Amino acid sequence: MMEDVILWTDDGRPSPLLLKLMRDVVSGLGHLHDLEILHQDLKPQNILITEKPLVAKLSDMGSCTNYGTSGWRAREMFLPGRLQTPATDMFSFGCVLFFCVTGGKHPFEKPCDFNILNNTMDLSPVASIPEAHDLISGLLNPDPILRPTASEVLRHPFFSDASDRAVKVPHSTDAPKPVKEIGRFPAILMESYKVVSQFCKKEDVFRKCLKFLK
Repeated sequence: MMEDVILWTDDGRPSPLLLKLMRDVVSGLGHLHDLEILHQDLKPQNILITEKPLVAKLSDMGSCTNYGTSGWRAREMFLPGRLQTPATDMFSFGCVLFFCVTGGKHPFEKPCDFNILNNTMDLSPVASIPEAHDLISGLLNPDPILRPTASEVLRHPFFSDASDRAVKVPHSTDAPKPVKEIGRFPAILMESYKVVSQFCKKEDVFRKCLKFLK
């Protein structure tokens, strides 16, 4: 049983576990797309969660339908031609991600298909989570060319670990005075040097590099 699984924090934000499960889903999509395979019917019912360990896996890859399920299909599926691409799956993932982050809400209120076709959505439930709002709005872009790919989604700040966000890359105005006069790029180098020297100074490879630089 999964009664003790925490998917949302007390303030309503997605828990690290929920983010991990969503990463599993988009990683699965990315693997399919790398193999030039489309899922074609991504929706919450087609995501299976295994126990010990908890892993999200994709199922029912468009085997029973050619155009997906009502309410989860991309806008282009309602247009002449109905051309399915990896971006079509990414739109569906945007709906699924919104559903999971909000605890069961849909970005397109009923009638969903009509609102998807007319790009009428309500993302206000995730307005308090800027990273989620930015990612989901990109995934639900009516223009499939502008939607992020699976690999781009995984690199989005919404899925970054807390440790990743803890390292601040400064602008040149944060650098020492001599570096400010040179510009932004050296400032980034200086910050990188400080981080590496702090955490890697005992590593043989880094010590050899220091000797080389001297």
